[in-house]
Amino acid sequence: MVASMRAQFETLNSLVSDNVRRGESESVQKGITPEEPFAAQEASLLDEVEHAKTSDERDQLYFKLASLALKNDDLKARDYVSKIEESEFRKQAQAWIDWGLANSAVKNQKAELALELNRIGELTHIQRVWVLTQTAKLLVKTDRDKASSLLETAGAEARRISGSELDRPRALFAIANAFRVVEPARVSEATFDAVKAANSAEGFVGEGGVITQTINSKNVISVIPQDVPDFDIEEIFGALANEDYEGAVQLARGFQGEAPRTNATIAIARSVLNQKPARVPTR
Repeated sequence: MVASMRAQFETLNSLVSDNVRRGESESVQKGITPEEPFAAQEASLLDEVEHAKTSDERDQLYFKLASLALKNDDLKARDYVSKIEESEFRKQAQAWIDWGLANSAVKNQKAELALELNRIGELTHIQRVWVLTQTAKLLVKTDRDKASSLLETAGAEARRISGSELDRPRALFAIANAFRVVEPARVSEATFDAVKAANSAEGFVGEGGVITQTINSKNVISVIPQDVPDFDIEEIFGALANEDYEGAVQLARGFQGEAPRTNATIAIARSVLNQKPARVPTR
């Protein structure tokens, strides 16, 4: 068995390009050797671009430059991606970089930058819904009207997702969760829409919602899943149970699938059990 596995490893190793192998070596060194400042790394890579012998080498270097700029939340990353010659690689790299920049903008609470990237970036429908709902939450204290408008836009984006895809109910639950912050009176209505969408998406269970960032080219292969609790039903049904127990139960019964109905029921029960009992006045 060991001999067989060793033979397979040797075969696979021969298929790995030098660029990928070099990239793996660089990743191992991260955290061990101190990193150079951004400007120094950028200058070094640009010098390599000048001396690159093939367009393939230049494309790999431009992607490295874009990734370096992304790490520093620098929009220059988009400029470097645009210089990649190979069209399919450029397309995948653009989507990778745009999602990374938008994700970072939201996490750093840069609402306007997130909205600009949502406007110009190569994002999927579900990614746009996430950016819009999270940005709406950021703006609710300073501009509630704009926050509400963003959720309307997110709803339109969610409806562009095929009714049979799991991302559609996930997107609508993200919108319902955002309404909890922006317009609490509309949460039940938004949740009802999400439940209807869930009944049309085979395999929806109400948990495990993720956004997966993927790039799969000749020399760059990477997959990064990101958990998104707002896509799941636990939090929304727990919150609904606190406000309107009977209404939450009715919405949970609306699920045709056993798995989402059970998960919603568990969320309601957990919320009720975690409520503090009313204090009995003493005489």
